[in-house]
Amino acid sequence: METVEKHFQLDLIPGDLIYLITIFCHDINECLDDKMNECHQNATCYNNLGGYSCVCNHGYRDINECSHSDYNDCHEYANCTNTVGSYQCNCLDGYTGNGTVCKGSYLCSCLPGYTGDGRIDGEGCQDIDECKIVIPPVCGTNSNCTNIDGSYVCNCSSTDYYSPANDGKDCIGKFVCVCVCVCVYA
Repeated sequence: METVEKHFQLDLIPGDLIYLITIFCHDINECLDDKMNECHQNATCYNNLGGYSCVCNHGYRDINECSHSDYNDCHEYANCTNTVGSYQCNCLDGYTGNGTVCKGSYLCSCLPGYTGDGRIDGEGCQDIDECKIVIPPVCGTNSNCTNIDGSYVCNCSSTDYYSPANDGKDCIGKFVCVCVCVCVYA
């Protein structure tokens, strides 16, 4: 065990006594216990004052596990940081997790007229074909439905019909037949 002696002088207000303080610090040798250091089995642990360092043994070298995804299990939305004999995974901004599993910390959703999870890396958003909705039909009686991206358009099925709301929905006939009845007194 190495002992380090540190001297500190404490200056007080002029006229006060000056004290000389000596502090003794004992360094812990992390290399004596494998649980206290993270050196690989093919590396030698060297004790330093207040810490330790690992050096690969002859014939071995530290590889950059972050250089290829086969060498680490970091998630695709995580940064890989190479360390001596190992690596660390940290989720990117906007994602949470332990680095090997990262999930978005925001909510994605599709705009009206689309369905899906809204995520680029998921199913995304697909147009809803509103014209395939049968009960109740989106355009109504005597109307034709045309699907467009994110919405739909209704038009009356022929020129014999018109839409009172001018939206192409629930079209009614333009011609109304009126029966004229003649009453005869008998």
